[in-house]
Amino acid sequence: MLADATGRSNERLERRPQGALPPPLPPVGRELSVSFLLDMCRRHLLLIGVWVAVVLAITIVVVYSLQPRYRAEATLIIDTRVQQITNLKSAVSTPFTTQDTAPAMRNEVQILNSPDLAAQVIDKLNLAAAPSFIQKPVQPSPVMVFLRDWCVRIVGDSCSKAPPAPPNALRSRSELVNAYLGRLSVFNDGRSFALSVGFQDADPKLAAEIVRTHVDLYLADQRALKQRTSIAGVRWIDQQLKRLGATLASKQQELQRLREGAGLIYTRGSTVLAQQVADINSQLIQARADQAQRQARLPGRSDNRTGGASVQSEVLNSPLIQALRGQESQARQSLDEMRQSRGADFPGIAAARARADQVSNRIASETARIVAATNGDANVAGKRVSELEQALTRLQSQLVTQDQASAKVAEMERDVTGTRAVYQGLLERQQELEAQAGTEQADARLVASATEPLAPFFPNKTIMLSLGLLLGTVSGVGAAFVIDKPERGIQLPSTLQSLFGLRALTPLPQVAPRRYRRRLPDFVLDQPRSEFAEAIRSLRGDIATLQTQRPVKVLAITSALPKEGKTSVATSLARSMVASGLHVLLIDGDLRRSSVGAALNVRCGARGIVSVLKRECKLSEAITKDPRTALDLLMVDKSDNSPQDLLGGSAFQALLNEARATYDFVVVDTPPQGAVSDVLLMAEFVDATLMAVRWNATPPTVVRWTLEAFGTRGLMPQGIFLNGVDYPSLTKKDPDVRTAYRSTRSYYPS
Repeated sequence: MLADATGRSNERLERRPQGALPPPLPPVGRELSVSFLLDMCRRHLLLIGVWVAVVLAITIVVVYSLQPRYRAEATLIIDTRVQQITNLKSAVSTPFTTQDTAPAMRNEVQILNSPDLAAQVIDKLNLAAAPSFIQKPVQPSPVMVFLRDWCVRIVGDSCSKAPPAPPNALRSRSELVNAYLGRLSVFNDGRSFALSVGFQDADPKLAAEIVRTHVDLYLADQRALKQRTSIAGVRWIDQQLKRLGATLASKQQELQRLREGAGLIYTRGSTVLAQQVADINSQLIQARADQAQRQARLPGRSDNRTGGASVQSEVLNSPLIQALRGQESQARQSLDEMRQSRGADFPGIAAARARADQVSNRIASETARIVAATNGDANVAGKRVSELEQALTRLQSQLVTQDQASAKVAEMERDVTGTRAVYQGLLERQQELEAQAGTEQADARLVASATEPLAPFFPNKTIMLSLGLLLGTVSGVGAAFVIDKPERGIQLPSTLQSLFGLRALTPLPQVAPRRYRRRLPDFVLDQPRSEFAEAIRSLRGDIATLQTQRPVKVLAITSALPKEGKTSVATSLARSMVASGLHVLLIDGDLRRSSVGAALNVRCGARGIVSVLKRECKLSEAITKDPRTALDLLMVDKSDNSPQDLLGGSAFQALLNEARATYDFVVVDTPPQGAVSDVLLMAEFVDATLMAVRWNATPPTVVRWTLEAFGTRGLMPQGIFLNGVDYPSLTKKDPDVRTAYRSTRSYYPS
């Protein structure tokens, strides 16, 4: 038998010490590895193949039922220079900056995607009548047809009346524009000034024509915009020129009035008043010098030592005085000669003296005249200096007033100069715009015109079929992964033994409910040649070979959690032993939730295990007979608030000793250790303890916790086995088990 062969494969391992703890628990469960996926795909190869074929067939039907669409494409290059109409100094364009590139390209993309441009193309090509733009009538689904017919049958025709859609209903303008924009694509990669304009349609010729028309209208709109901008610019500049001309004329007149009012008459780079001040200042300097010179010639000035000498020199240098002095000298000489020759009393001496005195008087008179003339010249020079100073003071006062007025004139001149510059710039710009009129070019130029596509853009059959195949494969593997029974617990005895280091006994197979709908212990009697009955007999053989300190006559069967099938195993094992001729006692050791009676369909009598443990009766008085076999049952007769005191005392040990002496074999059904600790008390008095683990259900961690509880008391179970093994599911995961199961399956009757 497969189960027996698998269970006995662990006899080659060394026996663990009785009280040793289980080894560290490795990870158990579904490990997503390549080998696992390959093995899973191999197990569900048929499912995956059918799944892929169905998905691929659906993909083929969908792909070949789709209406093909052709995509025509044109490429535009946006000029990298932007015209600056407001630049009054230059008519040339300026290049894009780094910050302006992305917004400008987005603006062009928005213009190409504008509904107005789409509407122009629709109107020009009359796309409302194109077959691909005609709205097809919506066909009701079979469900809607059924509901409509049901409504007609129930309430009449009123609820189903609806205006039928015309066979070729034309879309509204907004729907046409939305449909057009949905097929239009404008793309810029963000790294260049190239724009790709594409359109999809079922008609390749129409797609190319739409792209060409769309691009042409876009370029024409740009040219028209520039023309409108130029015309508007010329008009605006003309208005500004008229306004600035009038303003400039008025400002120039006001400037002239200011200049005349302030006397700002310029000659040789400066005003007349400034030149007069400079001339008078120069004359004043010369007059002061002449005055100083003439005053220096005046005699008798205490501050001028050379004044008398200058006048004396002028007197001596006078020709008249020199002549008079000569006459005086001659007269004095004649007088002296007369005195010497004729004597002092000579009558002619008086006349000679008179002539000499007359000459001396004339010299004195001439000298006085020269001195008086010198004083007059000094007075005249002083008066001229005074007059020049008064004139200079008056002119300087006028110059200060003129300077204050010149500040206003200068401000007015700057205003006039600025206005004249703006006027001149506008005039130049107007001339440039008039010269450029009719020569405007669009900011974009066509690099590649749209041509009729040769192959459809959609659907791409190769890609879609490849994606369908990939999707079918991935979804098929996913479906296999979903339906593949997950490993929530332990599935193989070898895994059980490697995890916990205990001897793995014969696994017990699962009995399908469809094959046997009654209790499992009855199945051993009704189907003695079944796989389950043979597994129970193999388990009996494993018990006989357990390595214990004494022969096994008292056996306890436990589990980690409730509903792991330990009661069914204990009752089936006991009935199997009885069927082989042994005198067996089955003790229900679960004093809290007794389940042996329900498993064997037996009701406990007036006495039971609680009465025996309390020494209210003897063991033989508390025995209940199995109605179908000679099996003796010690069932739970009544509840007790302290079952641990009863099971852990000497009374339970005495009970087992009496049963060991009376019966060939004693089977004790214990409560699950994970729920209560009663089994730890009973394990001290039994010969061996077996632990049932539910196949693919009990978590390995819970089993380890249970074994650790046994190990801390030195009461490690002597064997462990899987219960409820689903061999059909297990054969899908393990090729060795599959081979053995297929070989031995026909041995057992169905």
